Amino acid sequence: NWDARKIYEWSLDGRQFQVRPNPLPVRYQDIKFRHGALIGSGLGPALRSESVIHWLDPEALTPLQSAAPGRTDRKVEFSREGMDLRDGLLYLLPEDTPSRLFVFRLEP
Repeated sequence: NWDARKIYEWSLDGRQFQVRPNPLPVRYQDIKFRHGALIGSGLGPALRSESVIHWLDPEALTPLQSAAPGRTDRKVEFSREGMDLRDGLLYLLPEDTPSRLFVFRLEP
């Protein structure tokens, strides 16, 4: 859910099995489970609204790693909308209409 204040966990067969409060001030827009961690992209506290991406410990929901990708040339936070992470590439789809896909290579 947008601006997630709760983290919902689902089984692979579609059953909800846990709901936990988001302990951080980040308003997550998109969260994925990859390589043993949750990767969440969203916006920082409401008054600052900075772009943030967190690699979270799935049990404690604490950040293991963070990135602050900033804004596009249209002044839109990179982590405002959709995100995915595959094969060392971070895909961000921050804008509404017209939208553009941004691809970043992650350093190991």
